[in-house]
This record gives sequence, C-alpha cells and structure tokens, in this order.
Amino acid sequence: MGRRLWLLFHRYAGLGMAVFLVIVGLTGSVLAFRETIEDWLYPTRDQVALHNTPLLDPLTLRERALALAPGLGSRSVDLKMLPDRVFTITLEPPPDPATG
Repeated sequence: MGRRLWLLFHRYAGLGMAVFLVIVGLTGSVLAFRETIEDWLYPTRDQVALHNTPLLDPLTLRERALALAPGLGSRSVDLKMLPDRVFTITLEPPPDPATG
C-alpha cells in the first residue's frame, strides 16, 4: 500500500508542478515580449508627427531631460531611435544616503 500511495503522490505532485510551470512560462513570455505585444495591440500609441529636422543623439536628449528635471538621474536610455516614434528615457531620484 505504501508504494502505491507514493506513486499517486508523485503523479499528482508532478501534474501540479506542470500546471504551475506552464503558468509561469506563459506569463514570462508575455513579459519578455511586452513591447511587441503592445505595438501589435496599439499600433498608433507611440507615433508622433514627422518633422523635417534631423534626429538628435540619444545622449543629447538625455542631457536635455536631466536639465528639465534637476535632482534626477537617468536609469535607462533607449538607443533605438525611429523618426515617427517617441523616445524613451527613464529617470529616477538618486538613492537615499540613509537607506542606500
């Protein structure tokens, strides 16, 4: 009786873990391809009007954003620039010296 009980436990524990891993895999895939999925769902979300001026360098745009928001630092800069899409710079406050 003991071997049969452990066999049933092993089977259903494995099935439970398989369900968990499928859920983790699907949600992880959604997170990994979030930008592609959002572009597919909302194709005009990040579009801007085209101008006849040359595109600025991403680091120049970062410096301008930092000048507009004193006390903040840049966490990330999107180096992929397209003429008809918005440019993304992520700003954040500096770390708190007391808590790090």
